[in-house]
Amino acid sequence: MKVKFRSRLTVIIIGLLTPLTFGLHAATVTVSITGDFSFSPRNRTISPGDTIMWMNDDATTAHTSTSGAPGVPDGVWSSGLLSPGQSFSHTFDSAGTFAYFCSVHTFMTGTIVVQAPQGTGPSVSITSPLNGTTFSSPTNLTVTASASASSGTIAQVEFFDASTSLGVSTTPPYSVTVTNLAAGTHSLTAKATDSGGASAVSTAITVSVGGGGMK
Repeated sequence: MKVKFRSRLTVIIIGLLTPLTFGLHAATVTVSITGDFSFSPRNRTISPGDTIMWMNDDATTAHTSTSGAPGVPDGVWSSGLLSPGQSFSHTFDSAGTFAYFCSVHTFMTGTIVVQAPQGTGPSVSITSPLNGTTFSSPTNLTVTASASASSGTIAQVEFFDASTSLGVSTTPPYSVTVTNLAAGTHSLTAKATDSGGASAVSTAITVSVGGGGMK
């Protein structure tokens, strides 16, 4: 009975894990280098982790796929010279927009846009001050937030008092300091934007300035 139980348990576990494992597989997308001296498609949008394979389908001419602006490679990738029938692949791990060109024929250009799937944007929350804190007036207030990106990196965190921007922070720990915060009640939020352009807004916290609270 033990052997049968373990066998059935193994089958169940494999059955549960198989779709999850296959779901993690990234895509490989082909860009053709054509005989009319162009990349096809010229512009392509993919997800982080996907691979672009450039295939030289030009039967008579060698080409390259080189990252950067025409004539100004940026070093992210370089295929070297691809003879007819040869290919080159590059995997894109981070979100962003990547221009490229053929170093032999610099008028040949293309763009790869790496975009995080919807629903996988950044997360952000205000860590200081605590919700409901009261400060004496006048006060200089430092607002700090924690932010993380599910793919790519955090590009910036912008802080708001209601709809008024308090400033932008681009490096952790993400924070801004507001001088002489006016008396009254303030609704504070933080908006995180990742390197793919996706954004998220924190849950608002409320602080009060005035009276005999902490400072």
